[in-house]
Amino acid sequence: VPLWLPGQGSATQQVASAEAASLDEQLNVEHMALSIRVLDAGAAALIARTRVDVAHVLYDATARMATSATRAVHGGELASADGQMAQAAMENARNELAMAQEEAENAVASLEMLLGRPVVPDLARYGEGDVTHARFIAPRDMEDNDPRIKVAHRNVEAAEANMKLARRSFMPNPEIGVDAIHEKQYGSPWDDRVGLNFSIPLPSEVRNTPIMSEARNRLATATSQEMQARRMVHLEMMRVRERLIAATTARQTTRAAAGSMERRAAAQEHAWRVGEASLDTALAARQAAASTRLASARADVEWHVASIRMLIATGIVP
Repeated sequence: VPLWLPGQGSATQQVASAEAASLDEQLNVEHMALSIRVLDAGAAALIARTRVDVAHVLYDATARMATSATRAVHGGELASADGQMAQAAMENARNELAMAQEEAENAVASLEMLLGRPVVPDLARYGEGDVTHARFIAPRDMEDNDPRIKVAHRNVEAAEANMKLARRSFMPNPEIGVDAIHEKQYGSPWDDRVGLNFSIPLPSEVRNTPIMSEARNRLATATSQEMQARRMVHLEMMRVRERLIAATTARQTTRAAAGSMERRAAAQEHAWRVGEASLDTALAARQAAASTRLASARADVEWHVASIRMLIATGIVP
């Protein structure tokens, strides 16, 4: 039976505890990574659905204008070239609708692969108020709470505990044993014998030097990885903050632009119907309104994504 050297047993227990804590934090890292993947997939699905809605509106508008143009061509009030232009715009809108529906189906399928069921997360539930009431606002607190930094720090603690264990293991473990020999099975006239043996190996630099070198290398690697993790997380936090600021501005500006372009498109269509504007101008205005509306919807989704990403950075996983 091997015997513990002084302090070796508690040092071994500390190493095991530190490695177990590192594994627990690694689960949180995986949870965070999966949350970000679901967030990105959910945002893609919402944007794809919005594209379908915008394509529907554009198709309905161009189909309405194409019907009016065809009627006007038959009545001799409009040139056939304008009728063909309106028909081409309607077909382009139909093609855009088909492509949008394909993109939406692919996005939902990708999200279903992550979640295991066909559901799209409600990202609109989270916004600016949630970020304001987050638990961690100071950058240093956010970094310390990040599971990636926690894992790196746990690895450093495990390496330090391993260093202490290496110092405690300054020689091979002594051994104590009991020997019992049944003499009669060999035909001996002697009685059975029982003995006690005790083995104490001597310390050796040949054995100890590689052990200490490996422990030092492990500690140096863990310390370096913790520093790199802090730098990476700090840079990511700055990007998340800047992205939230930019997304807030883009959300406000594109929302105002979408309203203005929609009113312009309606005015141009009315002007075309009363003969005050050309058909190509009305169609271009309608196409521009659809593009601006899609950009506004995309900016709104990206703002919610940036808000949720900030929540994840502060330690809240919705």
